[in-house]
Amino acid sequence: MKDLIKLISNSELDFIKHLYVYTTNIENNKDEYPDVVIESCRSLIECISRNIAIKLSNGKYTNNSLKSSDFSELVKKCFEVLDEKSDNFNIELVKRSNSIVHYLNERRNLSGDISHGKYVPKENTHFIQESNLAIRVTESIAIYLLENYLEIFKDDSLEYESHKDFNEHIDEIYDLPNSLSYSEALFYQDYDAYIDELDKYRELE
Repeated sequence: MKDLIKLISNSELDFIKHLYVYTTNIENNKDEYPDVVIESCRSLIECISRNIAIKLSNGKYTNNSLKSSDFSELVKKCFEVLDEKSDNFNIELVKRSNSIVHYLNERRNLSGDISHGKYVPKENTHFIQESNLAIRVTESIAIYLLENYLEIFKDDSLEYESHKDFNEHIDEIYDLPNSLSYSEALFYQDYDAYIDELDKYRELE
């Protein structure tokens, strides 16, 4: 997954850097444990889909609202918001490609060791071939989704993570219990209000 790893390493966004967890797991297990690889491929697409759906929906989707969403629902929401905001996003192409990952994961559930609760997955040449296919398809889908996302937000001023000083400022003013972040809640649930407050803050600098 060298191309995807390169994209991740070149990004300064926290959620993209977090994808190292999945790519590392895939690379470390690709020669022995295909079940782990296929599950990690699925989790990688799921993580990307969840984050893009939340970040591009202007508050329509939040972590809480997506908690009960399964893999298919998360991916569908991600595709929809990208299709709405990008003129270059080919939703049908990605749907068809992603169906391969979904199918391989279903096969893993039917006959894979992880799904049957075994502690250590066994090596299986047949599944290793399928997991290698999953890796290639997953990498292509992941790069396509991330590139479209980054194209939409090539203006860095629209990223929540790029306004740490402002976020810390309003988090101090509105101190929420249980380590909750007021600025993050405002950004993802009422984007327009967040921008208004940000503009006022910048005017005072």
